[in-house]
Amino acid sequence: MTNQGFTTLPSEETAEPAHVTVVHHAHPSNTLWSDFSAWYHAAPEEMETVDCGIALISDLGRNGFNVVCVPARNIDDEPDYASAIIDRAQKRGMRVLVDIGATTVERGGHLALTDETAIRVVQHWLDAGASGIELGADRVTDESAYRHSGLDLRLFQDYLAQYYPDAMLSLGFIADEEKEMISRIRTDLTHVVRTYRIDYAITAENIQRRMLNRFRSFEKCGVIPSWDLSGAALNALSGDIRSNGMLQAMLAFPGVLHLDRRAMMMTPSVRHGLRLRHTHRLASKSLAIDNGLADRGIISLFIDPFEVRLNFGPEIDAVANDGRVVSSSRIELPSQGNDLLIPPGDVAWIIRR
Repeated sequence: MTNQGFTTLPSEETAEPAHVTVVHHAHPSNTLWSDFSAWYHAAPEEMETVDCGIALISDLGRNGFNVVCVPARNIDDEPDYASAIIDRAQKRGMRVLVDIGATTVERGGHLALTDETAIRVVQHWLDAGASGIELGADRVTDESAYRHSGLDLRLFQDYLAQYYPDAMLSLGFIADEEKEMISRIRTDLTHVVRTYRIDYAITAENIQRRMLNRFRSFEKCGVIPSWDLSGAALNALSGDIRSNGMLQAMLAFPGVLHLDRRAMMMTPSVRHGLRLRHTHRLASKSLAIDNGLADRGIISLFIDPFEVRLNFGPEIDAVANDGRVVSSSRIELPSQGNDLLIPPGDVAWIIRR
């Protein structure tokens, strides 16, 4: 598949105040994946049988997901498993990727796949109608230059390019430095949606720099922006903003979101946030950050038509209770007089005037 992402400059530049920085320029894209930006990574225990898988997919569809990564299994045990899962997903308007990552396969009680066996599994799922493959997350090292989750990256890229050119190859990098991630993608990968774990807490002081660096990395690599919203990643990001607040904020990020079961249990607002995301096509919009109130710990993200307001500070942040707060990291924000109160560590989505 062509590696066409969401990152293209708009035709006109608009002046912004000095404390507002546009961290991502975008416009609606015609990429085949622009409407499939909410991904769920299923664990093996969630899809032990066809009935379990079908029930999960139905639930994911109701919650606003449009891609599910399904753990690989022995195709000889249940040869009709893949077609049954894909059929139900397609009826829900969802796409399926088969997850052949070593961690997922071993968690399901199987030995890690050899390249030859993995190709056989991939062929089985793609012929049944899957839209691509997921290779899981792996740490970047010099020794692993051409392997990921124990599998040969070049082999799979060549295989997809030759036999399934429209298939998506998705994987995750665990990298300590931006340059490691950029080098690995530029030398090895051309057609990927990628996700990664970020092993540091986001603060009011570093959020702008971190976001700029990430979006620039995506642009340099020519890949679709992709965000790890797994429970583990969100816990690593949390600090002054709690993990459920980070999830609430990142549901508005342009690009592809990767969630799992732990993330879904963090806040009751995921379903509503994904619906707002789809309705307003946030996956393919520009994003700006306002740090004008950073001395108070208040950071605002602007993605049309929302202000996503994060309270990193020690004090309550009061906003007008005029009907424009449409979602938050709490079931309900407390109120005082004519204001709604965003407590420290929480996040709210506000419709901009």
